[in-house]
Amino acid sequence: MIVDHSQPSLSRISQTESPPYLALLLQWLQACDKSHGCKSSANFWPTRVIYVGDSEFPVLELWETKSKQERLHKDVDYVALSYRWGPRPTNKEKKQFCTTSENYDQQLENLTIDKALKTFCHAVEVTRALRKKYLWIDALCIIQTTEDRKSSDWDTEAKLMEEVFGSAYCTIAATSAENWKEGFLEPELLHDFCRQRLGNNLLKNFQNDVDAGPLNKRAWVLQERVLSRRTIHFTRNCIYWTCGFGLASENSGRIIIPTGPGRLYLDPNFPSCFNGSAYTYTAAIKAIQSLFEKYAQSVLSEKPDREVAISGLLKRMEGVLKTECRFGIFARFLSRLLLWRRPDGTDSNESDYKGLALPSWSWMTYTRISFPSAESLQVPVDANLKFDPERKNVLLVQVRELQLQNCKQNNQESNYFVLDAEPKKVSFDTTNCSAWQCVVIATANGNEQDTTCHILLVKKTSGIQYERVGLGKIKARYVSEESSSGELC
Repeated sequence: MIVDHSQPSLSRISQTESPPYLALLLQWLQACDKSHGCKSSANFWPTRVIYVGDSEFPVLELWETKSKQERLHKDVDYVALSYRWGPRPTNKEKKQFCTTSENYDQQLENLTIDKALKTFCHAVEVTRALRKKYLWIDALCIIQTTEDRKSSDWDTEAKLMEEVFGSAYCTIAATSAENWKEGFLEPELLHDFCRQRLGNNLLKNFQNDVDAGPLNKRAWVLQERVLSRRTIHFTRNCIYWTCGFGLASENSGRIIIPTGPGRLYLDPNFPSCFNGSAYTYTAAIKAIQSLFEKYAQSVLSEKPDREVAISGLLKRMEGVLKTECRFGIFARFLSRLLLWRRPDGTDSNESDYKGLALPSWSWMTYTRISFPSAESLQVPVDANLKFDPERKNVLLVQVRELQLQNCKQNNQESNYFVLDAEPKKVSFDTTNCSAWQCVVIATANGNEQDTTCHILLVKKTSGIQYERVGLGKIKARYVSEESSSGELC
């Protein structure tokens, strides 16, 4: 959907301005400030920011914002950088390139950014071109842990990502850069080629260049992208702009609004769109499931970050949706979000996060998951399905017996069973697993004799405690009417 033909574009920038694409970025932001209402009104400053000066006085200083309140009260904006670190930095690289406990006092006195870190240097250049004086980069503004000295600063700052990206004037995204040394400003960018290549395929090219770009394969970036109010995406082929009004490219001269789950990434007050007329209940569910499917397969260099890397996003959603969230499952959408499964063709023994303290009922346990397509579901009155009020990892459930006398395994290598030759299957999360008990999560419309049950396959671990081992969609006749109280962990 095209909503604005007057968006600034590179072809309208005077070639006397050097470089023209940096002048375009400023025009994009000024137009948004004037007409779109996407700019943050929050009076928030990260714990630390980098003072970058300007083109006439290009200084670099690391500031503790608490001690600079009077100065920052006048300058209300900062820019945030979203980028890939690349391979896990060595201890030597952290000491050379990052802020650490060992060099912290030195960084405050005399901050230098190594020229090898082109991504950081380019971010400073863009920030100055946008006429902003402050920049936030996690490697420099958060005290990093080294082998010689552990820092608790990361544990504190990681919980502030919602505010850091949600309150930034805009986010610079090094979308095509594979690492912090690669940089993202391309002087040889072929703008004529870009203009010809884009044509009427702006959305398709955005999906190829941005959605499928190296940066957006990183798990931390999902919340950085969704929580940012406005983002400038630097790719090898083009520069793109996104805000609450839509998306544009450097040569499109127009803004378009994507449809479907992709629209969520543009909401400047994410997820306020769920409370408006733009999303039905079913559409909201689909959008949330799409986010979680994306996050589940994204890359983390540190496995223990599985929860914290999306915590800012979940915290924001909890507040807006006014519902509790545990391990990526919202109480308001409990039945829908419990019905995840391992996709066909997945290595059934792949469970990179099972060693973490995650409950078996959470989709966070696996690296690839999918949710069944939306349909009309009903939660049985006697389901008694809810979070335990005291124990975060426990789900209170009703456990029933499965009556699968006539089931057969689909094939020897498979992790699912076919029931009476019906096109319904019971799939296990891993191979070499079996279960003869289940929890009914929801039922689909149908007459009393032909009701379809959506179930979790469960296996007893001790006493009344069970773990999830699979998912099923079967006829009610395969499920016992009697049930007993249990705890799914």
